[in-house]
Amino acid sequence: MYITKVELIPHPAAGNSAVQSLAASCRRLSGPGVLLFSYRLEGDLGRLLIPPPATPARTDGLWRHTCLEAFVQSVGQAGYAEFNFSPATQWAAYGFEGYRAGMTGLALATPPQIAVQAGPNVLTLTARIVLPGQNAAPLRVGLTAVIEDRHEQSSWWALRHAGDRPDFHLAPSFILEIP
Repeated sequence: MYITKVELIPHPAAGNSAVQSLAASCRRLSGPGVLLFSYRLEGDLGRLLIPPPATPARTDGLWRHTCLEAFVQSVGQAGYAEFNFSPATQWAAYGFEGYRAGMTGLALATPPQIAVQAGPNVLTLTARIVLPGQNAAPLRVGLTAVIEDRHEQSSWWALRHAGDRPDFHLAPSFILEIP
């Protein structure tokens, strides 16, 4: 098992003073392609728009609101997968052939298992996924988040921001290596 915990940083174009810190981790679980993502958001949650609990379901457009995300690419491959996890427990999964090209809904054998805990100053979300067609090949991962405040202003958080504008799809942002 390999675990990496990292701090996400806000894009300079839009920070969020209600967020004190946003940490994330990714680890392999037993079995090829089984990953566990964990996110810990600390701050004044009352100033943020956190979606209320909903029925877990595949849902498009989650990235428009508070959403925790992961981009996963097998080392040496142009294609990658994008996963969106809402604190409401809704989710989305997309496959891309290359940078923002050839997007399709990613077929998963089982839906992600998402667990959320929220208090006045801390929100945690974990998501367990099984990557389709994956083996034990090394991965490059980008951990990201969109955080929306009560004024409907978004901030974008990532391990690295590779562009002048927030763009989580840029491969130089996939800097977490999972052997």
